[in-house]
Amino acid sequence: FTAGFLVGVAIFEKLSAVVLLTPFCILLFTSRKRAPRAWIAGVLGILAGALPLLLVNIGSYMRSHSFVSLSGLGPERAAVGARDLLSYAYQYFALAQGGMARQLVLGDSPGSFWPQAEAALTLLLLVIIAVAAFRSRSTNRLMTLAGIIAASYLLVGISVFLLPRDTFVHHWILGTPFHYGAIALALPAFANPAEHGTRRRAIYRAAFVTAVAALLAIRLPNVAAVEMSFVSRRSSSLFDPAFTRLAEIAARSNNAVFISADWGTATQVYCAGNGRDDLVYEPFWNSDPAKTVLDITETTKKDNLYILVTGIAPQFQQASASVIRSMMNLRNWQEVPVENEFARLAPIQIRKFARRTTLKF
Repeated sequence: FTAGFLVGVAIFEKLSAVVLLTPFCILLFTSRKRAPRAWIAGVLGILAGALPLLLVNIGSYMRSHSFVSLSGLGPERAAVGARDLLSYAYQYFALAQGGMARQLVLGDSPGSFWPQAEAALTLLLLVIIAVAAFRSRSTNRLMTLAGIIAASYLLVGISVFLLPRDTFVHHWILGTPFHYGAIALALPAFANPAEHGTRRRAIYRAAFVTAVAALLAIRLPNVAAVEMSFVSRRSSSLFDPAFTRLAEIAARSNNAVFISADWGTATQVYCAGNGRDDLVYEPFWNSDPAKTVLDITETTKKDNLYILVTGIAPQFQQASASVIRSMMNLRNWQEVPVENEFARLAPIQIRKFARRTTLKF
């Protein structure tokens, strides 16, 4: 029940965690207790953990005859080929090196050698665990469990790749606990007396320990480089400190509403504002962003409106342009200069509109 509950909570937190159903099913199939009540308990656990998600979807269907969890399935994912699969496999095995996350957040890169070494060592460890687990399947339960966890790591990676939407490192990391779990279980499993009987097993053990030591060693330069980036206050354009400063300023604005005309600013403002109503909106997700903005201007009681544009996601360029045009055409709102504290927040483009009845001449 507990394992199912955790999977259900994970799915509620992020729908892509549905891939965790794969290792959960492996757990049920490989458990020593395969009684029907174990399956029933697991299913009940999933339902209990995902209950908030079920209620939200029931509510959305009652209001709009659609399930909110399925609202983001379009557009369809582009066709993928063998090269895409190989590239994904490499990035998945090299994920723990943190190269892509480091590039995304800090704007620097560990180079090509360290991720390649990470991927090679990870693959080597998986092979060693798989072979050892197969050969010790009847004598070493802990090694068998390590093999099951390693298989779960691979199957989670495959499941993520098969999701209908494009994924990135924050989705791929769902497999990381199984990566570390397999290694953590294999270490004491190799210390089991059952693994000391033959020269071949001694070779497996030595190869495994050497690979783990090498894996830890190649992490050290990357950890040091990341710490240096922190000390140097580096950041990529996507994680520029201006985004945080914008959120802090917006949270103090009691008479202003913020329109995120494209992706990249709403979450920060919403969090800094502690989820306050009528603080920030994302009309670019709607099919008619211009009309959505008109609805916002008619319902808000606030006298100032800021339009935020980042340009991070080019696919929302037309939506952001329609939002700005819509505001420019409103007679009861007029564009005015932004305050200096907003003007200094490059690379975010900020435009301010004030309700005409509040303008002073």
